Amino acid sequence: VVHEGLISEDIESDEVTVVIRHTPHAYVGGDYVQVSRPRHDLLYLCIADVAGHGVAAALVVCRLHALVLRLIHEETGAAEFLTELDRAALELLRHTSLFVTAAVFRVDMASHSIEYGTAGHPAQSLLHPGAAMDELFTPNVALGLQLPRTGRACVTKVVAYEPGDTLVLFTDGLYEVLGADDGGEYLGDDGLKSYFAGVGQLDPDAAADRILEAVQAYRGARLPDDDVSLVVARFGRIAEGGPHRP
Repeated sequence: VVHEGLISEDIESDEVTVVIRHTPHAYVGGDYVQVSRPRHDLLYLCIADVAGHGVAAALVVCRLHALVLRLIHEETGAAEFLTELDRAALELLRHTSLFVTAAVFRVDMASHSIEYGTAGHPAQSLLHPGAAMDELFTPNVALGLQLPRTGRACVTKVVAYEPGDTLVLFTDGLYEVLGADDGGEYLGDDGLKSYFAGVGQLDPDAAADRILEAVQAYRGARLPDDDVSLVVARFGRIAEGGPHRP
């Protein structure tokens, strides 16, 4: 119950609709999702995955949760956000073999731009009406790794979006899935993203359902062996004066 309380609730508004689906492998897990609007024109979408699952991973999630809330409250930029998470993870995980993959998206709904950074996390997807899809990825290593790094500053990028675009965030539990047949192959990142075709035309609830149903069909009767998290965010109306490019 405590871990479930750390996962954000859905958001529904004219500017953006966000649907969150989270299923821990056990009664607690290492996936973390936080979606928050510190003001009406600013949205944060954060997703993270602590290596492993169960109690140890869940405890790390709980320790990082308060920091994430503070960084959102302070309206922190994506680069500093990931850098602060890395500092905290280095301290938390100093005597363990654990690490954290994460992705942070800071959405400025006034300028229709997204500043984002991924750290050891798979490329996330920005879907456009039709078949076009942008891969959102930055080459930062996972957080909390005890590696010699100069400066440890995190790299971020900025991408523009249009009303009608859909941001899809996920953890690796959604694609590190064995096929239903004996000796079945892993679905993989590319296989998962093949299921994204057409979901941008559906409402976010239906889009999330279609993706999860496709993954379940691939898995068959096999039980999930990792936490699963999926976020579908659909951007809405154009603000007065039209969209502005960063």
